[in-house]
Amino acid sequence: MNRKYIDLSIKIPFIDKGLYFLKKFKIILKGHPFLTLANFTAIVLASIPFLDYMISFDPKQKVYGLLFFVPALAVYLVSLFSYLLFKKFPNSSRILSFCLNITLIVVVQIIISSIIWYHYSEIRMESIYNKLENYPLALEAYPAGQVAHFPQKIPAEASNIVFFAKTYTIFGNQFLYLKFDIDKKYIENELKKHSYLRTWEYDSSQKYYYNGINFSDFTFYDISDSTQEKQLATGLPYYYGIGVNKKQNQILYYYVTID
Repeated sequence: MNRKYIDLSIKIPFIDKGLYFLKKFKIILKGHPFLTLANFTAIVLASIPFLDYMISFDPKQKVYGLLFFVPALAVYLVSLFSYLLFKKFPNSSRILSFCLNITLIVVVQIIISSIIWYHYSEIRMESIYNKLENYPLALEAYPAGQVAHFPQKIPAEASNIVFFAKTYTIFGNQFLYLKFDIDKKYIENELKKHSYLRTWEYDSSQKYYYNGINFSDFTFYDISDSTQEKQLATGLPYYYGIGVNKKQNQILYYYVTID
């Protein structure tokens, strides 16, 4: 009985050339699976933030994505050095490569690079959120319960609009301000929508981030709810509500939390 077999030795040109390249440049180290795994892991960990920079970041910032390959290059050099050292000092090369590569991959790539990536991703998002046309999108970046008092749409009759959003939360700080000029009746109707935990005047000891608003001209109404009551009881600078200037022709919606 004749049988036909699939020839598994058939080579796919693209994959074959890729493997040849990886072996030639010592990315794949024959007989050294740990070093090969370290090289591939480092490349993958560098490629993820790099691709995010290429896709999501502004043209001027894309080049910084290449910096994530610096620790990957360091892993490759350690692997290459250990590979060359292996014949004379096999045990020493194993210990050296393991300690250095694990440190580079875990500490530098996973921890430090992730923090840097997160930090600049937050800055990029802030540049998007701070555009007035993206106001509805910005609201979604904050706790829904604490920004529910902000208008879903800015009134058509509003003028001199000032909007500021800071979502940079690596240290736990967040700021959201919306201020505009409008008639007294609108302001009174907005104040009637909520009950208030406290009313207070501007205090220079409080931490404000945005200097585009003259906070000293406002009276602040902290909205009363269980979340804010618990926060204020701990003494943490965490508050949200509505501010009204002394002439009662400007309204300020605010959400502030400081670590």
